[in-house]
Amino acid sequence: NAEYMGPVESNKKPTGKHNVLDILKDKFGAIAFSMQFAIMMCMGFYETTFALHLEGFNFGPAIIGLIFLIAPSASVTLSFLWGALLHKLPKLNPLYIQLSGQLIMFVGMMFQGPPNFLNLPGNLPVILSGTFVFGIGLGCSGVPYIESLYRVCFRRLAWEERIENTAVFSSLMTVTDAAGLFIGPLIAGPVVDTVGFPMGAILFGLILPLAVVINAIIICSHVGGTFTPISMARPEDEIPLLLSDNYPERNSSNKPDDD
Repeated sequence: NAEYMGPVESNKKPTGKHNVLDILKDKFGAIAFSMQFAIMMCMGFYETTFALHLEGFNFGPAIIGLIFLIAPSASVTLSFLWGALLHKLPKLNPLYIQLSGQLIMFVGMMFQGPPNFLNLPGNLPVILSGTFVFGIGLGCSGVPYIESLYRVCFRRLAWEERIENTAVFSSLMTVTDAAGLFIGPLIAGPVVDTVGFPMGAILFGLILPLAVVINAIIICSHVGGTFTPISMARPEDEIPLLLSDNYPERNSSNKPDDD
């Protein structure tokens, strides 16, 4: 089964220099990257077209500003929940939570229009509900993405836990978000001009379930090699909720010999 992310590659010794391509060459690193890229493309669509859509409902600037606060507020407020879940269940593959977050985001985008075939009124409660669900999915995707990259770098690829190596996967996170927020609006404009925001949100949002289906098949079929289903996390009593310098293996490697 594909319950976990795979073991440390025992035949690969840690080396001093790494780059982003090392992460993308790993199956799970590529999956996490592709899902986050799809999420940020949809985020770019939302940020560039949603305000114009809301102006059609004769909402005032104060109401539009309030609506734009809903998604980030829901994302930030509930992000702790996803981090706590990964902390309490260290054997849980974070990619599963990331997949779930994408589907939740897609549901939220459906209600932000909403399109005519849903037979829902385009009023403030419906739009607020869709935006809130969109924000939940955003947080449900972002937190596991960080954990996925961490496990790929420091467990599967056996990198040393040093600041320069942490900077490598942090740079991948930045590149992913920037690329998605750049490409998303480029596509969003022509789509909305052609079919309008309600249907445009559905068509653009289909990127998310499509990515979920493709990556779920890859995860379950073990394309690119088989692996033993063991947890990549530390033993449960050694897993800190937040990253810190209190890792036993890190501190033990830096202690001087008693001799």
